[in-house]
Amino acid sequence: MEKIMLTISSNTFNAPSLNTPLSSIVSPLLCRKEAARYLGIATQTLAQWACNRRVPIQFVKIGRKAMYKKADLDDLIEANLIHAFDQVTADES
Repeated sequence: MEKIMLTISSNTFNAPSLNTPLSSIVSPLLCRKEAARYLGIATQTLAQWACNRRVPIQFVKIGRKAMYKKADLDDLIEANLIHAFDQVTADES
């Protein structure tokens, strides 16, 4: 198996070979039930977020099914992370 090396603005990027499984490149997809369980919320809450765009979360429609990339769920968690120190300084203001 041959690895392809690309140099982009002095950073080296190892491109996956043609024999690399897609699942190791792409973030795994979770159905709505799995995604809700991962986030610790109700399935209906996640469905409402998707419907009314209340929370900016991307999903993929495959037929009638809404699928969520695990990486997007992790980004949502990270974006809503509140650090204890930040909360204390905001309360003191």
